[in-house]
Amino acid sequence: ITLQCWHHNALRKDELIGACTFGFSRIYSLVRHTLLRQWMPMTFPEKPGDVRGYVNVSVGIYGPGDD
Repeated sequence: ITLQCWHHNALRKDELIGACTFGFSRIYSLVRHTLLRQWMPMTFPEKPGDVRGYVNVSVGIYGPGDD
């Protein structure tokens, strides 16, 4: 899963502010297969150590038979 944050600019090309990536298996391994209200760092893919900001996310991954 990749979340991206973009700055929309009417005069120039839109600019990527940052992105965060995590796998389905990471979320599914959590209690109730859910990541609740967690602050995730937004970085440039080319510079993963350069945190540009944070986004608060909730994500759930559910399969057949899950509650």
